[in-house]
Amino acid sequence: MNFLKKITKTETQYLFLSFSVFLFLYPSFTWDYISIVTPIAFLLLMLSFGIETFIKKRIQFKPYLFIYVFYYLVYVNVVGIPVDPSFVTTPILISIIFLTFSYDTLYKTFRVFVNVFGFFLSLSLLFFILKFIGIYSPNFDIQVAPDGREYQSYLFNTMWLGTQYNAVYLSTGFYRFHSFLNEPGFVGTISSLIIVALKFDFSRYRILYVYLLASCLSMSLASYLTLFIGVLYFTSLKRALYFIIPFFIIATFNYDLFDRYILSRIFTDEGGFIDDNRTSLSFDAKFGQLLNSNNIFLGLGKGQHTLSTQDGGVSSWKAIVYNNGLIGLGIYLTIFMTIFFAIKRRGLNNNYYYLFLFVFLLTIYHRPNIHNIYYLLILFGGLLHKPNFKKELL
Repeated sequence: MNFLKKITKTETQYLFLSFSVFLFLYPSFTWDYISIVTPIAFLLLMLSFGIETFIKKRIQFKPYLFIYVFYYLVYVNVVGIPVDPSFVTTPILISIIFLTFSYDTLYKTFRVFVNVFGFFLSLSLLFFILKFIGIYSPNFDIQVAPDGREYQSYLFNTMWLGTQYNAVYLSTGFYRFHSFLNEPGFVGTISSLIIVALKFDFSRYRILYVYLLASCLSMSLASYLTLFIGVLYFTSLKRALYFIIPFFIIATFNYDLFDRYILSRIFTDEGGFIDDNRTSLSFDAKFGQLLNSNNIFLGLGKGQHTLSTQDGGVSSWKAIVYNNGLIGLGIYLTIFMTIFFAIKRRGLNNNYYYLFLFVFLLTIYHRPNIHNIYYLLILFGGLLHKPNFKKELL
């Protein structure tokens, strides 16, 4: 495969950093070894950091780094009553280190990451499809993910344990594609953002076909909307067909599943538009109380959303407001806007970069952790991507 050849010829630093980012996604085949995976991923990050600092000598301290540090090391620790007593968590420390790398390193690492992640994703899709059509009959292993939920796993794939009781799965054997991540929406979001970051350029980056198939099979509404917004930008019918054809194939092939996870969430029984399943009823009730209180500006404190629900988790932008208030949300968004304008000064005149920033920030709606290293890499990759990229972006 061409992308495998590209990986083997890549500079060592970019391999170190891309594999570090990949491991920090915690793919399912690492779940039984989390105690050693995190140190290995951190070691690879620090090796890359050492190369950047002492060999290339181009560590940089951009404005967005200081805003990030202020937000996570000062603001969230002094506002409200923090539930989490730790001063700084591992993901935050990792991202702070990551933000010191040069644009050139970040972009080239992104290009390697696309191939690394795409390689494992292609293996995952292969075994997923072979299992569904009956050629491959795996023995499932029960695994516990880092979030504490149980999954059934097989080669480069996993499936939430509760899926086995799903009516569609029982009747057809088909389920939403999780790949080696803990949610279909997770792999769908990563895949769709990478497609948009590389401007739907399937002819130049063939690996995007893998990402498109993964996104479609994930049945993730957020993923579909991200791709749809990207398609609207293009006037080229050819590029639009890359999304439209597999979309209708998936919808026709398994309409019941498509209706359950896509159509029924867009058009709800109550007559609403876009059903929000990222919060629980108990959290929504407490969030409503927050909106009518003075705490709406500063929030209740770090991690307070974890104490607000008894009937499910919270993965929504509302968690940021609940914990850190509207002011905290504003500072949080400022991090990404500062990254955008810092790079824009280097000549981003195409409206597509505004579109990419828009769909990236929309991710907060259902994934309020876009400050993590893997999302940051995609953000930098998309903003720095130019088809004729040749010279360094120091």
